[in-house]
Amino acid sequence: MLKIANKYGNFDVTHSQLPKGYTLVEGKCLQPLARKHGIKFVPAVTEWIPSRYRKYPSRPKIGGIVVTDRQAAKMCELIAERERRRNDPKVIAAKQRAAKRRQEAADRHEKELDERAARVGYERGSKCEAWLKGGCIDERDAEVIAFKTRYRHEFTDYDEQYEKIDWQELKSQVGFEEAKQQMREMAREEKVEDPIPETWDEYLRKYGFDSPEALAMAAVLRNPRECHPVWFKACEVGLRGRELTNLTYERIKDAKVGTPRD
Repeated sequence: MLKIANKYGNFDVTHSQLPKGYTLVEGKCLQPLARKHGIKFVPAVTEWIPSRYRKYPSRPKIGGIVVTDRQAAKMCELIAERERRRNDPKVIAAKQRAAKRRQEAADRHEKELDERAARVGYERGSKCEAWLKGGCIDERDAEVIAFKTRYRHEFTDYDEQYEKIDWQELKSQVGFEEAKQQMREMAREEKVEDPIPETWDEYLRKYGFDSPEALAMAAVLRNPRECHPVWFKACEVGLRGRELTNLTYERIKDAKVGTPRD
C-alpha cells in the first residue's frame, strides 16, 4: 500500500490531484495483476455513482489503480500482455470449450433434477424439493408429501376455500407472511374432500394407484372408503421393496411411512 492512501485505503482522483511521482492507470481487474507482479498500488476512485441508501447518496467506483511513475510503464506492459493472451485464438477456444463443458454439466444436473421430480411426484421449486435437497426428508417422505399436495388440490375444494379469504384485509391485520400461513390453515380447515369411491377398481383408478404394492393392498383391505388416499399412499410407499405374499392389515399398517411434514 502506498503512502498516499486515505483512511479508506484508496485515493479519490475525483476530489484530489495526484501528488508528483504517481500515475493513474485505469482499467478493470488491475489489483490482482499488480499483486501478482509485486507492484505497490492504491485503488483509485474514479467516479461516484448513485446509491440506494439514503444515508449515503452516492458510493465510490474503483476504476483503476495509482502506482508510482517508475512502475507505471511496467504496469501498462503487463496489461497489454494480458490483453494479448485474452485475445489469443487458442485461449479463446479453450475458454469456449470450458464454458461448453460447464453448460453441459449444468444441463445434465437440471435434467437429473427434472427426472427426480417427475419420478417422486413433486414440482420443481416447491418446498418439498427444498426439504429433499436439504436432507430434511428422504425420497419416500417426499413422495408422500407430493401426493398429499396433489390430493389437496385435485380431490378437495381447498383452492376454492383459499380464494374466498380476503387476502388484503388479512395482510393489513397480521402482515404478509402470517397472512399467507393463516390463509393456508383456514383453507385446510374448511375444505371438503371428494367422496371416496366405493369399489377398489374405482378407487385405484381415481387416485392413480397401479403399483404391485397398491394392488396387493387392495386385495387385502376390505372397504376402500375406510382407507384415506393419503394413508394408502404412505402404506404403498412403505411396502415398496418388501415381500407382498401373505400380506395382512397389520403388515400394511406397520409399513406406513411416518406422517410427513406439510
